[in-house]
Amino acid sequence: MEKLIESTDYALAQKWAIEIAGDPNQAQMIIPEDRFIKAVRNSNSVSLTTMDEKLFGLGLGINPPIDPDWKRFTVERKVDTSNYVDSFPLLDLDIYSIETRQYENSPIAVEVQGDEEISDFLTANAPNSSVWPANPEVVFWAGKRNADGDLIAVGAVTMWETGQKVLSSVGTAINERGRGHATKLVTEMVAKANELGFARLGLAVRADNIAAKRSYEKVGFVLCGEFTIFERD
Repeated sequence: MEKLIESTDYALAQKWAIEIAGDPNQAQMIIPEDRFIKAVRNSNSVSLTTMDEKLFGLGLGINPPIDPDWKRFTVERKVDTSNYVDSFPLLDLDIYSIETRQYENSPIAVEVQGDEEISDFLTANAPNSSVWPANPEVVFWAGKRNADGDLIAVGAVTMWETGQKVLSSVGTAINERGRGHATKLVTEMVAKANELGFARLGLAVRADNIAAKRSYEKVGFVLCGEFTIFERD
């Protein structure tokens, strides 16, 4: 059996993650230093453990060490998961990133301030959104309006505990879909993020949401990881 190396040094753990998964990677986005517990690596993979409501793990590489105490964990979809007999898959997610400087001097997104208006819009058009008004992670909400002043697309930029800036809750009015509103809004939000000094934006999208992924890729977001989330009873 290959020897494992373990460390509780957060900086070293992030260095290992870059060596295994490149820069940017999922560890930078979802593993905050104040809740980090340990990292374990072998020659081609690394696992990082953190404490949320339950013990959570992230595996990077083709053969990440899986801690039997993890209650929920995320691994890349290239991993052979046939031996995860005590776990069940919850969701497939694709992770994207963009360097905002490519939209320097581009049109800037218009902020939306009304929490009630945003909530009503999301309830009607994107009820499964991950972030809602009053969430403390939100840096700004932005939107597009029609000639009558009605919202036709919204989105948020959030800042996670790790300090990473993430595009969240992008939605388009049902009767306005297919017209490029979300793509234009996201482009303008990247430009605004650049203006605010955010060098990079990340996002997570369901792997089966092909239309959304094509839209993000058209803006310039680059795929940096394909993951499955698992949970144990």
